Amino acid sequence: MDQLTIDRIATAHPKIREELNNYYIECNNKLPKGVRLRFAYVYRSVEEQNK
Repeated sequence: MDQLTIDRIATAHPKIREELNNYYIECNNKLPKGVRLRFAYVYRSVEEQNK
């Protein structure tokens, strides 16, 4: 698994963090060898969203 994505998941709201992690693991397990999913963003501030 991708440590950067795991770190990003840890910044998600506590209500969705576990579910998000489970989806991430499920998706990664379905990908072929050598291919990994990476989350570019989990949390974006209002300022970042307005750019």
